[in-house]
Amino acid sequence: MMKALPTILLFLAILETEVSYSQDGSLDTQFGGGDGSVSTLFYANQPSHAYGVAVQNDGKIVVSGYTRAPDGNEYAILLRYQVDCQLDNSFNGNGKIIIPPPYGLTSSREVMLQADQKIVMALVSRDSVDIKLGLYRFLENGVPDNTFDSDGEVHTSLGAKYMAATASALQPDGKILIGGYIGFENNLIDQFYVARYLTNGMPDPGFDGDGYVITTVGDAYTHLNEILVQPDGKIVATGQGYFNGSDDYAAVRYNENGSLDPSFSDDGIASVSISTGEDRAMGAALQPDGKIVLGGFSRNIATAKDQISAARLNHDGTLDNSFHGTGKVIIPITDESDGAYSLLRQPDGKIVLGGYAHSARILGGSDLAIVRLDENGIPDVTFDGDGVAVYANNDTISGFIYAMALQPDGKLVASGVIRKNTLNTVGVIRVNTGLTTSITDPDITATEIALFPNPVTEILHLQYELKRDEIITIDLCDLQGKNVQRLLPATPRTTGSHAEKLNIHQSLPSGIYFLNLKSKHWIKSIKVIVE
Repeated sequence: MMKALPTILLFLAILETEVSYSQDGSLDTQFGGGDGSVSTLFYANQPSHAYGVAVQNDGKIVVSGYTRAPDGNEYAILLRYQVDCQLDNSFNGNGKIIIPPPYGLTSSREVMLQADQKIVMALVSRDSVDIKLGLYRFLENGVPDNTFDSDGEVHTSLGAKYMAATASALQPDGKILIGGYIGFENNLIDQFYVARYLTNGMPDPGFDGDGYVITTVGDAYTHLNEILVQPDGKIVATGQGYFNGSDDYAAVRYNENGSLDPSFSDDGIASVSISTGEDRAMGAALQPDGKIVLGGFSRNIATAKDQISAARLNHDGTLDNSFHGTGKVIIPITDESDGAYSLLRQPDGKIVLGGYAHSARILGGSDLAIVRLDENGIPDVTFDGDGVAVYANNDTISGFIYAMALQPDGKLVASGVIRKNTLNTVGVIRVNTGLTTSITDPDITATEIALFPNPVTEILHLQYELKRDEIITIDLCDLQGKNVQRLLPATPRTTGSHAEKLNIHQSLPSGIYFLNLKSKHWIKSIKVIVE
C-alpha cells in the first residue's frame, strides 16, 4: 500500500483547479467586462495594436505592441494587466509604457519574461543615421533595469538597409535570442538573422564570433517568425522561404555556436510545401520528443484564399507522417481567407493555433479564431465541439490574434487587435482550455497522486497508483508547453503503487512548470513551482 504522507506535503488536489466547468474553447466570463475580453487605447481616437504577450508567475499579463500618437508617429508600447484584466498601476504608475523617440518610433513585436520576472522587449527602429535592433529590459515595476547596458536599453547596428525583429527566446542560461528578416544595400534578398546577447545586454561573441548570424533561406522573400531552443542547446528558427517557385514553411537549425547544423535536413535548412500557393509558418513549438510543430496559413491557388495550416517535422528535419498521416494538415474555417499568426503546445500535447477567420458580419473584416489539434494533428472535438472556436460579438470582439500564452491555471491568454467602433485597440481575451492541475482521475489512479515538495529546489518526489501495467514517461514543461527536462524516460511500471525520485536540473530557471506524467493511453499535467 502507498504510505501516508506527512501533513506538510502539498497535495495537488481538485480544490485548486475545479473552479470552472466551462466548455473548452469558451471565453472566460471572469475576464474583462463579462465577455472574456479587454481593449485598451493609449490616445483618444488613435489606434493601438498588440503583438506580444507573456504571463508572469503571479498571473499578471504583459503585452507589447504599438500606438499611434497625435503627432502621427507610431511608438512601441508595453502594458501590464492585473489578473482581473484591469491595468496594473504598480507598473510605471499607470500600467503603460511608451518608448520615447528616436528609438520608440516603431512597434514592439516581442516581449519575454526572465526567470526573475524582469521584462525584455525587442524592436527595430531607424534614427537619423541607421536602422537598429533594440532591446529593452525593465524591472518588474516597469522601471528600466540599469544593470542592462547601464540604462536598460541596447541598440545594435547590423549594417542593414531594412530589418524586423519578429521572434525571440530565452536560453536556460539567461542569454537572449532575437531574430527576424534582414536585407542589405548590396543584397536585397531577404535573409534570416538571429542575434544572441549576454545577460548584461552585450552581444555574445561566442555566437558566430560577433553575436549574430545571417542565413540565406530559399531564393528570394523570406521571413523568420519563431525561435525555439532545444534541450541540447541547439537553436531552431522557423518561418517561410521561397523554394522552387513558391513560399514554403521553413526551419533552420543552428548549433549552439551559431553554425548551421548539418544533421538537420543535410544542410541545416528544411522546407515544407503544403499547398500549391504560399505557405507561411507564423508560429512553432518543440515537443518533448524533439519534433517541431509549425503552424500558419496556406493559400489555395484555385480560390486565392488562405487557410489555417500546420506541419510537424522529425528531429532530423524530415516530415513526420504520424502527424495527420502526411506530416501536414489544412484546417478550413470559412470559404474566405482565414489564417493563424501564433502557435503554442499545451502541456498535455495538444496544439493551439491562434489567428483569425473571415467575418460574415463585417465587410472585409475578420473575427478572432483559435484552432486546437490533438497531438496527432486531428482537430480536437473537445474544443468548442469541432476544434475551432470563432469569437464574434458584433464589433466588440473583432480583429486578429497575434500571440498566445498559458496562465499558471491553464487558461489561455491571447493578444492582438480588437476593433471597437471601427478603431483598432490593444486586445486581450482569455479562453478556457480544460487544462487542469487536478491529479485525481478514476481511469488512471485509484488514489490521489502526491507530489512533494512543491515548491521544489532539487529533488521532487512523485507517488501515484496505476490500475494497469503501463510504460510511464515523465517530462517537465514550461508554460508554453516546451519540454525543458526529461525526468523519467519511458519505463515499464506495473499495476499498483509507485514512488519516483526525480532530480530537477540545477540550471533550470525559477518559475512555474508542468510535470507531465504520461503513458500510451493518457497524460496528466501537474503544476510545479521550481525555486
